[in-house]
Amino acid sequence: MDTAVLKSRGVGQQIDDRLPLHEWLGSIGADDVFRTELPGAQRAAILVSEVQDEAAEERLRNWQLATALNHPHLLRIFECGRAQIDGSEIIYIVTEMPEEALGQILPERPLTAAETGEMLAPVLDALAFLHGEGLVHGSLEPANILVVGEQLKLSPYTIQPAGLSIATERGAGLYDAPETELGPLTPAADLWSLGVTIVEALTQHRPSWVRDSGRDPLVPAAVPQPFAEIARRCLQFDPAQRCTLAEIRSLLTGAAAAPAPAFAAAAASAATAAQKPQQLPLAYETHEAMPAPGRPPLRKSLRALEDDEPRRPFPLAYLFGGAALLFLLIVGILAYSHRSKPTLAPPPDDSATADPAAREPKALPQPSGPTVKGEVAQRVTPEIPERAARGIRGKVEVRIKLAVDHSGNVMNASIVSDGRSRYFANLALESARKWRFHPAKIHGQAASSTWDLHWVFRPNGTEVTPTEITP
Repeated sequence: MDTAVLKSRGVGQQIDDRLPLHEWLGSIGADDVFRTELPGAQRAAILVSEVQDEAAEERLRNWQLATALNHPHLLRIFECGRAQIDGSEIIYIVTEMPEEALGQILPERPLTAAETGEMLAPVLDALAFLHGEGLVHGSLEPANILVVGEQLKLSPYTIQPAGLSIATERGAGLYDAPETELGPLTPAADLWSLGVTIVEALTQHRPSWVRDSGRDPLVPAAVPQPFAEIARRCLQFDPAQRCTLAEIRSLLTGAAAAPAPAFAAAAASAATAAQKPQQLPLAYETHEAMPAPGRPPLRKSLRALEDDEPRRPFPLAYLFGGAALLFLLIVGILAYSHRSKPTLAPPPDDSATADPAAREPKALPQPSGPTVKGEVAQRVTPEIPERAARGIRGKVEVRIKLAVDHSGNVMNASIVSDGRSRYFANLALESARKWRFHPAKIHGQAASSTWDLHWVFRPNGTEVTPTEITP
């Protein structure tokens, strides 16, 4: 059954005559996610995946394994199983309905050092639990760091036994350790992903790295201690050299000059905190003790926010790593005021900033005079897994903007339009960074330029149209 059928005809149907598909929330590759309802009118999310090959059996086994897990920082799985829709066999998994995702806030602004420390505590607890059970998370990234009520939780959809290869056809992603393409997943792979997530949380950028280089990624100088040291030790090309969870806790504990405030105390003092800058632990270096001009105020509690405005449906694309709402600003420190209520937020990418205007690549100063347009010297098109291609409904259009220096190299790339698919937008972004150009010329001198790449992904292939915008 074409996955478009699930979207168009699935709403209103029931799985096993008891799980209604109330609302289509989004898609993740070839899978679809709906809002459903459990007995007692409890809202839940249900992911539906058509059975197409043996990989579905392995996914279902891993879901069944994860269903038995019980940890306060893992998203709860109510059930999973097999069923049929319109005569086609599917597998499904029903979970708690998350409210927020870290993946939303990072396009708006980075986390402060104090916020990052608060975020790490439950993540480390969840990873320690999984690794102690002989399991790996397999997809640790901001999109999979979620909030239910007042608790931070990891999504459980990629959990699998350690020692196995990636249990899907997605291949290695932007947060995956280098060894995942060739060998089995180990707890060390989760530590690599944690290092990438820490850098992105603090800088809005993933660390610069060439996957096939055999070299460790560079941690930006802007990352404060102790997080720079943690990230550096997590991002070791050799898995055996990576930091352990115990070592991370030791680094955090040794750096903390003051204990984090308890939630109850922070919540009780939220109104007072709104009137003055939050004092951060002294050991956390930060240049952001006070909100920058134009930044939304950080001290309004999430509960007060919910009283002011109706809750939006959670965009499940972030939950499963596809394309989402604001991350819960944890433990009273992490409060965030909404300026608007978009139904779907743009995905995090390496060039996101707090001010949308700042995301625009800034071309180098240009000499005036007659101009000769630049040309494309090297195109790179991503390889789309067959399963992901089959999940495209019609087409997915993505726009990428490039800033190109006078040598023809890409110095910055940003997502202008994600086509409502974080997966394909990231594929386009990573490929665009590898493009090369014959530079434009002004008065015979090579000049920098700005390009727009219009990507069109279809089930039968990918097209890209480059357009030089400046000079």
